[in-house]
Amino acid sequence: SEYSEALLRTPPFDVERFGLKNLPPGSKVLLHGNCMTWEQILPSICALGTDGYGYRLDLNSNTFLVFSGRNVEDPNTIAILTVSNHREYAWGEQATPERLVETLSSRHPWFLPTHVVTGGVNELGKCNEHAGAFREAWPDAKVVTRCDQGRLMGRNCGSDNHKCQRDVGLHQCVPGPGSVVA
Repeated sequence: SEYSEALLRTPPFDVERFGLKNLPPGSKVLLHGNCMTWEQILPSICALGTDGYGYRLDLNSNTFLVFSGRNVEDPNTIAILTVSNHREYAWGEQATPERLVETLSSRHPWFLPTHVVTGGVNELGKCNEHAGAFREAWPDAKVVTRCDQGRLMGRNCGSDNHKCQRDVGLHQCVPGPGSVVA
């Protein structure tokens, strides 16, 4: 099949280099963006295997809390919060980064991001604006922008009924060439 061929030409995901366990103990990672932003971190989350635990926090989006140990409140546990295509926090005019910052700060003070990955939010031009708001809210966090998702994800394995064809933008097969590159 086309997907099998795409996987054969895809180098294996380098868990030793890109795995979440390479982060310092106690790291808190916030990923904010759309589904293409989420696709970029998915291989790292899956690489946790049976060492990872998580919860889907919203049935209508890719919003998950994933952590590296059994106790999310353990100070050494690495936690990842993905807020992807969430209607209140990553989509639409009311979904401002300040709203997400306020919610995390007031309701979940234990989740103080050490790393923030921000990408497109299905509204052109908002990615860098959101990154700036996160930098202001959490000045000690390392903020990484993934605003140019088309370039980052590649075009070698189109999904969503594109049967892993090459030269197809938008969603890519996961795992696949684009998710490994990101």
